[in-house]
Amino acid sequence: MIRVALVCMFAAGVLALGGCSGSADDPSVVAAVDGNEITGQELDLQLNQYRQQYASQGVDLDAEPELLAEIQSAVLEEMVDQILLLDYAADEGVTASQEDIDAEYEVLVQQVGGEESLESLLNAQNMSRDMLMELIADEVVLNGLQDHVRAERGMEVTDSQVEDAYDQYSEMIEDMPPLEQVRPYLRAELEHQQFMEVVPGLLETLRENAEIEVYL
Repeated sequence: MIRVALVCMFAAGVLALGGCSGSADDPSVVAAVDGNEITGQELDLQLNQYRQQYASQGVDLDAEPELLAEIQSAVLEEMVDQILLLDYAADEGVTASQEDIDAEYEVLVQQVGGEESLESLLNAQNMSRDMLMELIADEVVLNGLQDHVRAERGMEVTDSQVEDAYDQYSEMIEDMPPLEQVRPYLRAELEHQQFMEVVPGLLETLRENAEIEVYL
């Protein structure tokens, strides 16, 4: 979810904006989906997660141009998919309430160590609070879309499925917490898995009806 992604991006350090090309009209724009633009800064913010992961393994991703280009292309595709899903959510009337946005924000604040820590991390990333709140709002909408799509298709997670998942985890993890303690998390994970099973088909349809331009 976005809180984890944001924490990773914050930990990755200051944005490095080199390496992204753009459209002829605006070099800062790397793609457009039905007129919704993706900037090089937004793309690089996402790439920082991978820079951090590879750096932890002793690999400078920016020193591996072929690998970086491959990851950059995959990340951009994911960003295009997110715009398509957000547009679809809007068409379906799925919105983010301010209450839900604020709740997600408060959890993020706790995860990074408080308001002052968050402010410092935002400054280090050259990221405004408004941009952060937009990212959180998008995540709330996508969570709502998941519920909407699952309900529309009559998808349910049964207690038996949750218990089976618990048994599988128990075989891999020592000192697994009691089932009732982790039941909500297991159910949420299984619900997300159900949603992800239908996403490829949904995205295929959305892509067929969208105007997508990539300038990389």
